[in-house]
Amino acid sequence: MFSSKGAKIPNYTKVQRFRTPLKIFPEKGDKIHFPRSIDRTFKLSSMDLSKSICMTAALLLAACSQENIVGEPDDPEMSDQTCRVSFVPSFMEISQGDIASWQPSRAESLSDLATTLSYWDYLDGDCLQSDTLTLPSPISMTLKYGSHHLYFLAHSSTSLQQSEDRTFYPSKVTETFWTDFPLEADENLQDQQTVPMERVVTMVKVTLRDAMPQGVDSIRLTVDDHYRKLDLQTGNAAGSSGSAYSLSWKTGSEYAGRTGLSFSMYSFTPAPDEEFQSLVRIEALSADGDVLYSAEAPSVPLLRNRCTNASCRLFSGNTGISFADPDDWMPAKEIEM
Repeated sequence: MFSSKGAKIPNYTKVQRFRTPLKIFPEKGDKIHFPRSIDRTFKLSSMDLSKSICMTAALLLAACSQENIVGEPDDPEMSDQTCRVSFVPSFMEISQGDIASWQPSRAESLSDLATTLSYWDYLDGDCLQSDTLTLPSPISMTLKYGSHHLYFLAHSSTSLQQSEDRTFYPSKVTETFWTDFPLEADENLQDQQTVPMERVVTMVKVTLRDAMPQGVDSIRLTVDDHYRKLDLQTGNAAGSSGSAYSLSWKTGSEYAGRTGLSFSMYSFTPAPDEEFQSLVRIEALSADGDVLYSAEAPSVPLLRNRCTNASCRLFSGNTGISFADPDDWMPAKEIEM
C-alpha cells in the first residue's frame, strides 16, 4: 500500500501530457509511472490482477442484483392524496304502500329521533377512522383517495361497544338508523354528501288499560327473542338467534291509580322484511321483587320498521282489546295480551 505520509508534494503549474496510450487494465509486466515527485514503480503479478478483476465483477453483480433494484410505485402520488368531505344524514319515514304515499319523517331532523351519530370508515378492509358525535353536530372527514365503505349509525345509546368483527353492541337498544355508504374518493368527489339512513329496529309497546294499584314498586317487560347486536355490514342482527332480555321501570306510589301507562322495548331484527315471533311478558313487582301481577302473549309478531302495539288489563285480570296508536310507526300491529 502506497502512503503519502511525510512526502512533499510539489505545487504543479503545468499539466503533464503522456505520450503513451492510457490502459484501463495493466498487463503482466507493465510498469505504472507516477509523476516525477513520486519515485516509485511496482509490478502487478498475475494473481493480483485476477483478484482485482474478480473483486470488480463481484461488486458489479451485487449492485445489479434483484434485491437492490427498487421499482417505481404504480402511482406515487395516489396514496398521498386526500379530499375533505362533509356528510348530511337524513331519514325518510317509509310505509308499506306505494312510494307515492311515503312521507318524510315527522321529525324535523334526525336529531329529533336520535341523540348520537357513530361512523366507521373502512378502506381496503382496514378501519382508518371512527368517531361518535352528538347530533346535530356537523360531520366532516378527510378521506384518502380510494374505494371506501362508510358505516353510519344514529342512535341514543349511552354506552356501546364495537368489536373487530364489525358489530355494534349497545348497553340498551334504542331507536336506531343505519346505512352502508360506499364512496369513491377522488378529484371528482363532491364535497358534500347526503346520507339516507333507514330504521333497523322493531318496537313492541305494551299499554296498561286498568289503573295501577297501591303496592306496585316497578314494572318489568321481557322479550324472549330479543336481538341486541347489530352487524354493521348488513344492518341485520348479529347472531343466529335472539335471547331473553328485560327492562324495568321504577314506578312507586306516585303512579297508583293511573291508567294508560305504556312500556316499550326496541330490538334489532334478523332480516329487513321478515317477521319473527317472540313471547312478550309484562309483570308488576313489589319492593321486594316479588311478582304481583303478570300477563303475556306467546307469539308476538315483530318486524323491522314496525311498532307492535299491545294492551292489557294487567291488574283486574280481564283481557282487554288492543289498539294502535296512529301517531306511532305506521303501519302499527295490533295484538291482544
